[in-house]
Amino acid sequence: MKKLLALVSVFALMLTVASAQENVASEDPGSIGLGYQGMIMGSALMNGASIRYQGQDSPFGFEFNLGQWSGDIERNRGENKLDIDVYALQLKGMYTLIKRQNTNFYAGVKGGWYNLDIEDDAEYAWQIAPLFGAEWRWSEMPEIGVNFEVSYDFCDTEVKGSDINLRGVMVTFGIHYYF
Repeated sequence: MKKLLALVSVFALMLTVASAQENVASEDPGSIGLGYQGMIMGSALMNGASIRYQGQDSPFGFEFNLGQWSGDIERNRGENKLDIDVYALQLKGMYTLIKRQNTNFYAGVKGGWYNLDIEDDAEYAWQIAPLFGAEWRWSEMPEIGVNFEVSYDFCDTEVKGSDINLRGVMVTFGIHYYF
């Protein structure tokens, strides 16, 4: 876990430095955005912090998310409920399909690692999902970006003898401030 977190931190730092150097000569708002990213999972909402990189002259973009959700999950059709806390690390790779002055339509893939704390037992799960989305920026405030994504997620794990299969459409939305 520590190695993964260190690797992701180094990657984010490299992107920050590269973007800062690129933005010195640019009049456009920067390519690094910090903000909020929320993921709707059925009736639940996972909240998270996000770092987004979108190349100004490149079709490639990346995003790193840290998310958290707490709640109850029914087991065996309402017989009992499990108290669950979910912590997520996600990395997205995005490729711009259509770029306009204030919009960016993209497709990509996201991968994630989840820590599921269920009734004080920790389990881990991996996730992978193809996605497509769009980001809008206002011409009056180009440093603010609002994004919307749809993905089809695959995530499986076993907790206390019960299989948890998360497969289905997820909707993600966010807002970022670009430097």
